[in-house]
Amino acid sequence: MKIIQRSIGKASQLSAGLAALQAPDADLLLVFAAVEYFTATGFVEALRAACPRAILLGCTTAGEITGDGVNDGSCATDHRRTGR
Repeated sequence: MKIIQRSIGKASQLSAGLAALQAPDADLLLVFAAVEYFTATGFVEALRAACPRAILLGCTTAGEITGDGVNDGSCATDHRRTGR
């Protein structure tokens, strides 16, 4: 299994962060984010475009945990490819 984690620091960085997200071979995309990400126009569509084959699961949080620590108001993604 291959796992890639990415983090978008602030909602103002959403466009650039989603552009860097490209993971067309991901089977599963987990998204943990502050509510303002999920309510942003085009957010889900951009996730779907970045990972077209992936099952998309997401939830809002009261803090996002990444390898860099705990953040507030950010978006953490976890892309997984099972190799099937």
